[in-house]
Amino acid sequence: MAKVKIQGHASGTGVITVTAPNTSTDRTITLPDGTGTLALTTGDDDKLPLAGGTMTGVLINKAPSSGSTTLQTFQRSDEAVAGEVKYDDTASTRGLQIGTTTQHDLTLKTHNTNRLQITYDGRGLSQFTAKAWVNFNGSGTLAVNDSHNVSSVSDHNTGFYTINFSNNMANANFSSTITAGHWETEQNDSYMVASLYDTASGQTTSSQKFRTIRLNSLFQFKDPKTVCATFFGD
Repeated sequence: MAKVKIQGHASGTGVITVTAPNTSTDRTITLPDGTGTLALTTGDDDKLPLAGGTMTGVLINKAPSSGSTTLQTFQRSDEAVAGEVKYDDTASTRGLQIGTTTQHDLTLKTHNTNRLQITYDGRGLSQFTAKAWVNFNGSGTLAVNDSHNVSSVSDHNTGFYTINFSNNMANANFSSTITAGHWETEQNDSYMVASLYDTASGQTTSSQKFRTIRLNSLFQFKDPKTVCATFFGD
């Protein structure tokens, strides 16, 4: 039978305290079949919790059958920043939740390089995700059908628009892909293209200007009923 051994450190003066819960029901802690660290109270900046921080909560290997359970919480002692790993089986919010209780980003890192950042406002940032996109109707009264990180679309003139970003790009060298179509009333293919407008001033960290052109009819500017734009960049 395996033995349980509690061993102090020769140079340490701290006290390890095991506190029993206020319950009459037996509780069992099953250790993993291997060497590992169950929890940290201090550590380096690349570990949880951050330097000078505290870590509380409970690690479990079975999710609750219903309701919400906090698997782990962590907090820096020198800042009012707290986060948690929570499993929620409530029908409306079911899933594994990782986040902070204040407005801070969640960053996923591999090989010491940021790969994906989830901002406090819900945006996913990486080199593999679009920084912004929009689908709008440019005919008549302009109407945005759906979008991400786009605050508004300005209609300057026939076939002349500006897409304004909610959060600026890091620089003006981002990639813009814009398509347009459905100028005719019957919604047939109208052979339209979108052209970036004056990249020196039309493409800025906060917006993208462009024109929509019908390839027949002497290449006239037209207001299409469907415009789709996607933007990748830093």
